[in-house]
Amino acid sequence: MNRLTEKISNEILVKNKNGNGSRSICYGCDGISNCTTRACNFYRAMEKLAAYEDTGLEPKEIRGFANLELEKERKNNG
Repeated sequence: MNRLTEKISNEILVKNKNGNGSRSICYGCDGISNCTTRACNFYRAMEKLAAYEDTGLEPKEIRGFANLELEKERKNNG
């Protein structure tokens, strides 16, 4: 899987399109550790994307886990 994010010094950065480096994800920020609040929806979405990328799983694998959980729940309730 090709990562879209990179973590440096507890900051989540977005990789450049050409793959040569990363930049801060916050609008108006131009470098590492310039995000002041980390509370905007864009930053939270990038945190979730980075956490997903950290798993190393592909989307099909994630769906497989979700389907297993649904089937397990149906068996327990039915």
